[in-house]
Amino acid sequence: MMIAAIALCAAVLWMQADLFNEHEYTLIIVNRNPIDLANALLIAIVSVTCISFLVEIALWLSNCVDDCCFQFAILFRFVFILVTAILVIIFNVQLSAFANKEEMKDSMYSSLQRYQGEFLTNPDSMAWNLVQMKYEVCGVNGPGDYTKTPWYKFRTVDYKVVPFTCCIGIVDVYHIDLPRYGAWPEKVYPLVRLNPNSDRIINQCYNMQDPMNPKKRKVMEKGALNPVYDDLTSDYTHNFPLIVLVVFILVCQIAVLIISIAACVTHRKAAKIVAAEMTRQEIEERNRRRQK
Repeated sequence: MMIAAIALCAAVLWMQADLFNEHEYTLIIVNRNPIDLANALLIAIVSVTCISFLVEIALWLSNCVDDCCFQFAILFRFVFILVTAILVIIFNVQLSAFANKEEMKDSMYSSLQRYQGEFLTNPDSMAWNLVQMKYEVCGVNGPGDYTKTPWYKFRTVDYKVVPFTCCIGIVDVYHIDLPRYGAWPEKVYPLVRLNPNSDRIINQCYNMQDPMNPKKRKVMEKGALNPVYDDLTSDYTHNFPLIVLVVFILVCQIAVLIISIAACVTHRKAAKIVAAEMTRQEIEERNRRRQK
């Protein structure tokens, strides 16, 4: 049971870490407070489960099998089930809060205001460049969002109305590497590079931008809000294996509680039989002594 519990907890943590790594930069531009809290709660659920199993095994190995020990084990398990259930409820509430589209939109607009350019490696700039290429989008609701940003106000050339990470085909010539260094926690040092033939695509993108004729644009017209919202909420709030694993942890806790109660009842019955047998033997011994 203990090995299964540890394997289960490791699977949950691996799945949570895998989800976070997949959306590491995407999460920068959205409201991360609920998802950060949900991740912390998930770790707490796993920790509570591991600790409870370890303590219970220590109880059984201590050769303490009297009624007090059984009562403590049952109370201990009940408290841990209650704590786990509360954590699971809060975990799901936080994931539901994460799926608030209006809050996500506000967070994305706020992040876009901190965008500084295609070659800068501050978190918001990196996140937007990666998101725009990954989802083939531009801005929150569309390219026009950049006209309301400090980046647009201080851009170096007038024809550059959007970053070139919004250009169609830019994914073939613009690359962001995310090498990781050091032991945990690893540090990431982003590296931006352009292919030699990038000028052709970038110049074509900007030269064909015509405010009077949007059809000639070589810019991605779709905004990031809907694709990012659908992707993140699908992975985090509708992730069936993750929810099943968390619920299974709770079921394991309840199963062990039932086993503990059954063991306690069996022990009490055995203790009564032993006590009755000892009483019978004592009575027989007394009768023998009287007969002598």
